[in-house]
Amino acid sequence: PLNLSGGGASLRQYVHMHDVSSAILLALNNHSNLYEEYHISSSVNVTIKDIVNESLAFFNLDIDTAAVTITPERPGLDHRYFLDDRKLRSLGFTNKIKFSDGLLKVKDWISELDQSLFAKLTYIHRP
Repeated sequence: PLNLSGGGASLRQYVHMHDVSSAILLALNNHSNLYEEYHISSSVNVTIKDIVNESLAFFNLDIDTAAVTITPERPGLDHRYFLDDRKLRSLGFTNKIKFSDGLLKVKDWISELDQSLFAKLTYIHRP
């Protein structure tokens, strides 16, 4: 079963690695100071529950019928992470890959893997 801490209400902003690579190249090519810092982020807020729901939908499941257990929020869990990426966006950066499209690519990538690899995996959360 999947434990969904705090009902999955925590907010995150995810960026596809292709967008991260593009952002790094843009920063390197548009600024002469190699020590300049840029935050790479997305303007789209996604809850952990959204990720679970979208992932389950790939398999025609929903959170009410899948093996998902709502648990209390973990102590010390940050409810949200947001980075100020205005400096990078001022160079012209935009996210090209939507979250749902990136998630679909991950699903396709996993389906191409040798499934016997997953039989050996065990996840243990250690706070």
